[in-house]
Amino acid sequence: MNNFNHSYGFRGFKITQKTVIFLLFIFCLSFFFLPSYVWSQEKKTSVENKKPQCFLFTWDASRPDICENLIKENHLPNLKKLSQQGIRFEYSITNFPSKTAAGHAALFTGCYGDINGIAANSVEKGRNAQNTVLDICSGFDSKNLLAETFWSAAARQGKKTLVLDSPMCIPAETFLKGEGKENLYIFSGFDGQKSDFEILTEKETAADNTTWKSLPSHEGAVKRFQIKVGDTPVYGIIIDNRFDGVLKYNQMVLSTTPTGQGTDSITLDEQTSDYNSLLIHYGKEPAGVYFMLLSLNEDGSSYKILKSATYTEKLNGKAVSDEHVRQAGGVQGNGPADLYYKDKLGTPFYKGGDGTAEKIYLKFVDIIIRSYSKRLEYCVNKYQPDVVVSYLPYPDECLHIWYGFMDPNTGNNPQWQKTAGEIITQTYSLCDDYLGGVMAMSDENTYIALAGDHGMAGFDKVFYPNTVLKEAGLLYTDNEGKPDLSRTKIIYGYEEGAFFKINSNKYKAGIVLPEEEEEIINKTVLALSKVRDPQTGMAVVTGFYYPDKDNSLGIGGARGGQLYIDLMPGYYFSSKIKDKAIENQDFPRGAHIFMPERNDIHTIFYLKGPSVKEGTAGKPIHIIDIVPTLSALLGISPPKNSVGENLLKK
Repeated sequence: MNNFNHSYGFRGFKITQKTVIFLLFIFCLSFFFLPSYVWSQEKKTSVENKKPQCFLFTWDASRPDICENLIKENHLPNLKKLSQQGIRFEYSITNFPSKTAAGHAALFTGCYGDINGIAANSVEKGRNAQNTVLDICSGFDSKNLLAETFWSAAARQGKKTLVLDSPMCIPAETFLKGEGKENLYIFSGFDGQKSDFEILTEKETAADNTTWKSLPSHEGAVKRFQIKVGDTPVYGIIIDNRFDGVLKYNQMVLSTTPTGQGTDSITLDEQTSDYNSLLIHYGKEPAGVYFMLLSLNEDGSSYKILKSATYTEKLNGKAVSDEHVRQAGGVQGNGPADLYYKDKLGTPFYKGGDGTAEKIYLKFVDIIIRSYSKRLEYCVNKYQPDVVVSYLPYPDECLHIWYGFMDPNTGNNPQWQKTAGEIITQTYSLCDDYLGGVMAMSDENTYIALAGDHGMAGFDKVFYPNTVLKEAGLLYTDNEGKPDLSRTKIIYGYEEGAFFKINSNKYKAGIVLPEEEEEIINKTVLALSKVRDPQTGMAVVTGFYYPDKDNSLGIGGARGGQLYIDLMPGYYFSSKIKDKAIENQDFPRGAHIFMPERNDIHTIFYLKGPSVKEGTAGKPIHIIDIVPTLSALLGISPPKNSVGENLLKK
């Protein structure tokens, strides 16, 4: 019998012995390849579920005392959880001056401004014959950094690193030249602002006769209008969707195409906010714009819409795709503070308002923080980073507006104190929601580090140091009231950095010789020491600091000053030259610039992770210690210029 021709019957089919042998061969072969297939599937799953090794993010201007009080009052459940699962350090001491750019530069480089070159929010262009003592540029510009950042160090050492809108990351090209550039994903939007917040009414919108292909359910006639944002027309309709037989317009739909469907449209009414942005364009560059309906007449004849600022976003210096904006949402900076100050959102509470203006402002802060969370989640899932560095511009903006009403040195109205406290509590609560999103994207093997860049103090008086210098014969002005550098010897700089700069002959138009500098400093100290608060008679200037004597906070350096000062509580600085050295403000505000060892300028640092002891309280730290600590936990070297310490080193 020929075995290869033998067949077997099976429900009407015939299978030869030759076929059986072939099938057995394939079956055995599958066992050889099956492990690699299963491994590849497991590998795919593990990549999809990968969590970052480290999150480092900042709440701008967050104070430890406010955070701890709100935790005790159960307003910050996520921060409470972070504190319980890790270390809450008593406070962090930031850069002097305590400014956003300088504080973040110190945080990210592990060294202060005398080393990293960021002396304030603005920095001098150069101490040379091409620039005057007054010539400045942005302290947020990464090209002005003189030290390596945490993200560059991490990428250089093989860590895939995602940076989302953190100060000092713009332009991204600064960091894409050296080793590890292939590991960097730097998103930036703050430098791409195209428009400001606007209030739009029926007077600012155009009539429109576009026929929509698909209208939402409604009763009565539809009213149409059109807005142009950038180069994109936005079509609007006003409808009544209540179906009660009474025509009262209550809803608005905005769309970038006359369809009213899908991701091209958003729905607005006065009770709820749409947290999605519309995709618009400036030329070929995409951006996202958010809207809020503030008011709508029942007859649909008038309305008021709050349109967000618009920003074009970049990834590593190149415009992001339309798909990115659709999925991640439009990038936003700060909220509508300018409109609030101008009473465009309504009358502020401290001018007799009923709280409407503050409610509108906070609703948009909610939209903005949600947009930050959405972008963070999208980018983490898409790029699967090992290290994430991100930033929130809050609670800073809110504290600038309202903290002065709470500060015991400037807030003397109990009702205003109460109202401001409620607003600030809501702001911190929204920041806590963002933290909750970060924690949801992590696991037990992820380090989460929450830091601040500085604190906040209240002020209701402004001090003009240059006015004092002018009265002392150390500064002169021209016919336009501007500093006359041919005669001026020292000046409180346009950097607004709590320091004075000698008009050295090293600068263009500089006149002071090196041997004259000490005498000029002494005369400046004497003049400033004589300034007294008109109510208390106390000295306005409470401290003098010198780079050669007080260098623990990194003052001085190539772009710093020769003399630094601090002011009594309730005062702030300005480089303007006025008739009087002190000017009262109509309403208190919040500010930061002061000596960072002051309690109100202390900032936060919380840390949790696999090798961090749970539920402990850490001692006060310096902000330059944070990155060296995270580097050690990640098993990498800190940034090259770092001088901070590992806080967990035994």
